[in-house]
Amino acid sequence: MNEVTKANCFFLSHQRHILHVCIEAVDFLSVAGLTAVLFTYPLDVIRARLAFQVAGDEMYRGIRHAFHTMVTKEGGVRALYKGIVPTLLGMAPYAGQ
Repeated sequence: MNEVTKANCFFLSHQRHILHVCIEAVDFLSVAGLTAVLFTYPLDVIRARLAFQVAGDEMYRGIRHAFHTMVTKEGGVRALYKGIVPTLLGMAPYAGQ
């Protein structure tokens, strides 16, 4: 093998290593972003429900009451995560950036 070919092989293997490291970093960042959404989504659902109540027809008195009502009367913990799948699918491509 001549010197140019050896240099090209080293360069290509170095690029693959960098690409591999970058892919792993994006994977970790994506997981971090998705984890953050999983923990904050219930609070966002409660915030949205409180914000869109019609005056005079309040269903919830506050954050604790909304949380308690949703968990006990609207389907348990699953009620806090209604609509999370489209959110996760929509943010997954951007989580690693």
